This record gives sequence, C-alpha cells and structure tokens, in this order.
Amino acid sequence: MKEETFDSTSEAFREAKIAVGKLPKKRDQLLPALEIFQQKLHWLPEASIEYVANHLMLPLSEVYSIATGYSELNLLKPTPFKWHVCMGVACDLAGASELITCVDNVEQIDCQFLCALAPVVVDQHEQLYGRVTTDNFQEWVKK
Repeated sequence: MKEETFDSTSEAFREAKIAVGKLPKKRDQLLPALEIFQQKLHWLPEASIEYVANHLMLPLSEVYSIATGYSELNLLKPTPFKWHVCMGVACDLAGASELITCVDNVEQIDCQFLCALAPVVVDQHEQLYGRVTTDNFQEWVKK
C-alpha cells in the first residue's frame, strides 16, 4: 500500500499515541485503539497501524485485517470534500440523490443509520445534519 503523506510528529498523532498507550495491552483493545487514531487523525496511516500492533503485541496482519474490515476506519487520507451525503436506502428515498447533484464538493457515504432523520449530511467536522433539503444544503455550502 502506498503511504500517503503523513507527519508522524504532529500533535494529533502524539495525542493518539498517548491515549492508546493508556489502554490495557489486551487483544480486545484493538478496535478501540484503532478508533482513537481514526478519531484524532481522520484516517489510519501506516505509522498508526504499526504503533497499535506494537503496543498490543499483535501481528501487523491482524491489525490490518481489523482496520480493513470496518468501513468506519479509513486507510486512505481523507479527500478534500467538505460534505458527505448518506446514501442509505431511507436517505436515498428522502432525496439524497438530489443533494448530491445540487452542489459541488460532495461525496457519497454508506448508511449512517439515522434513517429517521433522512436524508443525512455530514460535514468535515463529522457533524451530522438531518432532514436536509436542497435549499438549506445549498445555503450551508455557500457559508
């Protein structure tokens, strides 16, 4: 896998290492450790996978198998898209397809399991917005 540009001396990486370092060195902490890096960095660079494997004393292949098994965990650096539109069935039926076509810089994402709030939009800060219309979506994008 080609490693994206990543600064392993960044403050976010340091904070994630400290948080993961506080976890017990047990196999059942693998997913929580990966989630910490995902939350702090918004993706899992190779350095984070290696750190988790070393901390938990697990084979690198096992950590990669978990990291690739969950759609919430990203091995690729996030794209510069500002907005993400849920394309689950309920969101699609509630107008998500129209949201995708009404503005630029939108990426489709898997179901967010917030069907009662369909259609759902997520911003770059992982803030969720429900019952989004094309009108209010276009206003948000302009800001």
